Amino acid sequence: MTSLARSAPVPVQAGIADVVQALAAIPVTAEDRRCARLRITDTAFATLVGGLSHQGRHSARLATDLYGTESFAGRAFRLVAACRMTEIDDIDLLSCVTPGSIVVPTVLAIVGSSRIPDLGLDDVLDVVVRGYEVALGLGEAIRGPHRLGAGVWPTLAVGGVTAAAVTSWLLGAAEDEVSSAVALASQQSIAGNPGGNARETLLAGVVVTGIGCALATRLGFAATASRSGSLLEDLLDTRPGDTAQARIHRPSIKPFCSARQTMTAVSAVRAILATEDLAADEIDRIDVEVPTEYASMLDKPYVSMRRESLASAQYQLALAAVQPAGLYDVDRQTLQTQEDFRSVMSLVHVHPAADLSALYPTQWPARVRIWAGGRTLEAAADEVPGENDISAEHLTAKLRAFANAVAVRPAADLLERVTRAAGLTDLQELAALVDNDAVRRKANQETTKELQA
Repeated sequence: MTSLARSAPVPVQAGIADVVQALAAIPVTAEDRRCARLRITDTAFATLVGGLSHQGRHSARLATDLYGTESFAGRAFRLVAACRMTEIDDIDLLSCVTPGSIVVPTVLAIVGSSRIPDLGLDDVLDVVVRGYEVALGLGEAIRGPHRLGAGVWPTLAVGGVTAAAVTSWLLGAAEDEVSSAVALASQQSIAGNPGGNARETLLAGVVVTGIGCALATRLGFAATASRSGSLLEDLLDTRPGDTAQARIHRPSIKPFCSARQTMTAVSAVRAILATEDLAADEIDRIDVEVPTEYASMLDKPYVSMRRESLASAQYQLALAAVQPAGLYDVDRQTLQTQEDFRSVMSLVHVHPAADLSALYPTQWPARVRIWAGGRTLEAAADEVPGENDISAEHLTAKLRAFANAVAVRPAADLLERVTRAAGLTDLQELAALVDNDAVRRKANQETTKELQA
């Protein structure tokens, strides 16, 4: 199969509607649909875990206050916020986009409603495949990995347009309606790369905006495909690359809880510890080399909140050396503060490496050197073990590892539910499982008590 069979040409100066239309024109195969089932499983599990966390419960309360509990917006907001906060959703290196956190919550929010057309399961899986194609293709077109260092979060930038396209397809919109919806969403796109725990709610709001654009278009509200006022179109400076396979096969699976930029360094340390008899109190120094593009992002020797810990090389490497079970702690409501942990954090030094930048963004590599009692232990990692294994067996192992850490009971049959799904009703049951009403009510009650305290 040639690359031309998988994607239509997109001129560099095309408008956003033209780019989306070309990306969505890919033929969807049975293998693509099989992959879509696995992506739904992985992302639904992340959403389920996130919804049970302290931050996820607060996001659910915010969604209720803003949109109620039964609207498309309310569902999408709490699902996106819960999924993305976990840092165990999938990520694509070439676009620097976390596509599952946009596409799958949007799909679950829409199919969970009784107000949608009578879709077949393959129709929904095709939308998932094309949603990934749009999110990742747009991320490539704005050169997402390089925009990140300039203060643009690629997932946030493409989230609204992707959600608008996905919603439009699920609602059976005509091609001109899809173009109008994505043009309208593009004109409301935002940039920025916010820190802190409001990050996920900002993405959730962008996805809700995209859904709103699709609904507005269905009711006859229209927007022209003008570049005027469209931040996302202003960011476009290349064409999405041709692909021999649908982009849904490309994103990496996260085997533990971390920003992807830190994961190769963690993997290198784990490789050293797996082969060397080395206690944490023997370590004198740890040097970490990563691509220049994100070295400063990882250099966080002082961590005061959960979000900072996920992207701190110091914190994540200390977990690997002192408290490896902490790599599976999604909630992190209480950060590690014990003396031996802080001591290892203080020994970690992050360095930019120009030769590793030459591999970026195809790879996000790391080199680690540990100095310990006269010994020098070295390891390098170009990828995270298992991240490219998109198989049912690998996902089963991941789900079990996290389920044991956070006591998520429904995880055991989640993969089987999705892989055996035969119709829309099965996906609707999955949506109800992930967006658990009892958990949501409890979250609202607990948050109310906290606010009143």
